Amino acid sequence: MRGDIKKVNSNLDKHLEKIVIERVAIYRENPHRFCSEYLGLHLKKFQQILLNMMFDNVHFMYLASRGQGKSFLTAIFCITRCILYPNTQIVIASKTREQAGEILAKIKTFRFNSVILDKEIKELTMTNLKSECQFYNGSSIKVVTSTDTARHNRANILIVDEFRMVPLDIINNVLRKFMTAPRNVGYARKKEYTGVVERNKDLYLSSCWYQSHWSYEKAKAFFYNLANGRDYFICGLPYQLAVKEDLLKVADIEDEMSESDFSEVGFAMEMECVWYSDTNGSLYSYEDIAPNRQIK
Repeated sequence: MRGDIKKVNSNLDKHLEKIVIERVAIYRENPHRFCSEYLGLHLKKFQQILLNMMFDNVHFMYLASRGQGKSFLTAIFCITRCILYPNTQIVIASKTREQAGEILAKIKTFRFNSVILDKEIKELTMTNLKSECQFYNGSSIKVVTSTDTARHNRANILIVDEFRMVPLDIINNVLRKFMTAPRNVGYARKKEYTGVVERNKDLYLSSCWYQSHWSYEKAKAFFYNLANGRDYFICGLPYQLAVKEDLLKVADIEDEMSESDFSEVGFAMEMECVWYSDTNGSLYSYEDIAPNRQIK
């Protein structure tokens, strides 16, 4: 009798293992379904598309108007990636720790509203000295400040929030150097998978800015590589999409535009996803003036 019970349990374990493997494979190809079916988070159509692009491309750039929920979607990507890919190390960087910490704040809210997500997270710490989310499967999400002192960090996925505000030399010489090793996976130790390496990812999020700024050249580089069939993705979504999806009210836009101090240039960059040209016919560019505008 005892032997029969052991045999039944063994067969049950194998059956469950097969189901888990098949389900994980489906969810890795359809992360938006994982959000709705497993986490209970329902995304709008454009958010589903962007989430799939985050998973499918090695280099991702999202230029968004205010009010589109950029931090919300980034938080969704982080927890989905960490659960579906064990031992994933994600680093979120921005000009200030508070700004990057907004993504962890979103995850904290998701955890409060999802029993399943709460069981996946081992520890979530948010202090002035440490902001980190640890998962039971070995994955982690860490917040760092974009400074030269952050060199010791390592990541499989780098997310630079409001990347236009981070100096280019910090991105190239500090942040991108985090991704020195691929994710630690068990199959890599098997002979049949020799040479199969999972590539690391970097994601850049921001609104648009001046064309004389280095971020414009970075956006053009992403566009050219996307057009040439490389593993790049870039999109710019203006405020009309947020209005259509009921994330932003037309009345708020009209009120902003009616104010006496309304700036057409600032609105075009922040809300319309337009890179403003400050070089055509101008004696000075933004890059010439900005360093000298620091009033004490």
